Amino acid sequence: MGAPDTRGADRSTVAGGVAYVSHGIVTALAPSRLLLGCLSILLLTLAGWAFDRAYLASGGRSAPPPGVSRTTENPTADAERLARSSVARFVAGTAVAANVTAETPFAALRGFVDAAGRERLASAGDSERAREGHLVDWERTAAALERARPRGPAEYLAEGSASAVRRLVAGVVGWSPAEVGGAFVDGIARTPFDTVLIAPIGGAAWLVLVTVLIAVMGGALARMSGLEAARGEKVTASAGLAWLKESLLRCAFIPLAPLALVAGLSLVVLLFGVLLRIPGLDLIGGLLYVVVLLATTLAMVTGIAAILGLPMSIAAVACGDADALDATVRSTAYLFRAPFRTLGLAAAGLASIGFGMLIVGGLAAATLAAAAWGVGILGGTGAATAAGGPSLFDEGGRAIGEASARMLGTTDRPAGAFVDLWEAFFAMLVAGYFVSAIIECSTRMYLVLRLVCDGEDPSSIDGVSLGRPAATPPTNA
Repeated sequence: MGAPDTRGADRSTVAGGVAYVSHGIVTALAPSRLLLGCLSILLLTLAGWAFDRAYLASGGRSAPPPGVSRTTENPTADAERLARSSVARFVAGTAVAANVTAETPFAALRGFVDAAGRERLASAGDSERAREGHLVDWERTAAALERARPRGPAEYLAEGSASAVRRLVAGVVGWSPAEVGGAFVDGIARTPFDTVLIAPIGGAAWLVLVTVLIAVMGGALARMSGLEAARGEKVTASAGLAWLKESLLRCAFIPLAPLALVAGLSLVVLLFGVLLRIPGLDLIGGLLYVVVLLATTLAMVTGIAAILGLPMSIAAVACGDADALDATVRSTAYLFRAPFRTLGLAAAGLASIGFGMLIVGGLAAATLAAAAWGVGILGGTGAATAAGGPSLFDEGGRAIGEASARMLGTTDRPAGAFVDLWEAFFAMLVAGYFVSAIIECSTRMYLVLRLVCDGEDPSSIDGVSLGRPAATPPTNA
């Protein structure tokens, strides 16, 4: 157990609180937290892949390709037409050209593109310039196919969230609060809303599942962050997971409890709609219509508070201050009791996370780019393409094994797959850091607001403090 945190008094001031929250982007780099962050991303990725497979296999509607407005009449069909046109141009003059027609199954086109690409590379001989041109054409055709690939709600939400993160980093780099705010709105509101509009049942089901997964894995991270931020205790990843084993249901019910309340209130509104359609009973429904207004208002307030306060609700459970619905009530109370302090801390946290992502993501991208350049010096264009790391941070990323299909020979393809696997590991480290930084800064924000609003001992965890009195009483929260 570490020594008590003697800097607690500084947290009660605006500057001290901002500095304390912002420092979370540094402590988020702790190996134990990075490990849990990467594990969270891996769990979300696997769950999303399985969910989308089941959703599309059941005949669910495909989401539009990245960057295409959901209001387009048929974005998936448009993207498929463009992809087929691109494939026809690329395979023209090769041995597989006769096999590619308008009736060729879309899933089979990638195999023909790879076969044509290998043939064109072989025909280029030792001409490095010709090989480069073929590889560029190959990349563009593969990208067109990728854009037209069917997408489920999980992938659409992930792509929108990744775009919001990029906007957040761009806003921090450009010192644009409007861009940072827009990225925040995109991430927590616009993209989830669009997901549900595209696939009402599938999108809503995935949002509930992903929120539960975030609450569960975030609970373990918040427990580790809270113990170190409040008491200076270093907690291993195994200890965090051990705590999660005992608190799994409490964490899972963090989003489910307010969701159940909103669902119950919505049911009241729907029942009043039925009541107003029945002659005679419609008079009673009209007289009691104020109940509908109150239920709708309460449902909206509960839903908004649950969404905005989710990170702090996770921290409240992790610090042992509340259970499920109580955590939402507690975090909402802090939002209303200290709105300007909360807004300032949230803005500082978002800007700090964007800055942290800029440093960590930039370092990873530079490392991969330098590796690709170094490999390409003696290995040539093919080796450089296989090690094309920066594409991991472009729109859509690069699937494991994509570059390996471009290589010739029997061992080059698995070698390229291993290269892509290590590149994906680097990308996962960046994503894991993002998750760790969000939970770290949110937990520190919760501890600051708990001190400011309740005057609670900053070292208190599970209701047990280290004995140091609170720095300031909650007089002007």
